Amino acid sequence: MITVASKELKNRLGRYLAVVRTGEHVQVTDRGKLVACLVPAGEDLPQAARVLARVAAKGAVRVGTGRMPRRRKGATLRPGRTVSEMVAEQRR
Repeated sequence: MITVASKELKNRLGRYLAVVRTGEHVQVTDRGKLVACLVPAGEDLPQAARVLARVAAKGAVRVGTGRMPRRRKGATLRPGRTVSEMVAEQRR
């Protein structure tokens, strides 16, 4: 298994994709912390899930829940002066 920094992966993506095509796994780190693992596309998914579970058990990654946080409601403007009027006033 090869470990590579995210910047190095970005700069030489083609080279690392060729490595993955040969069946090798590539671990990607960001500032020294493991953030991803590249595995061949045809690889057995249960094996990939076992690798993820092993890495998660070490505390290197956190498995998501699949739920996204709710979006906050946008700001509402009170009736009155327009933004252009307020800007014009500031410029006087």
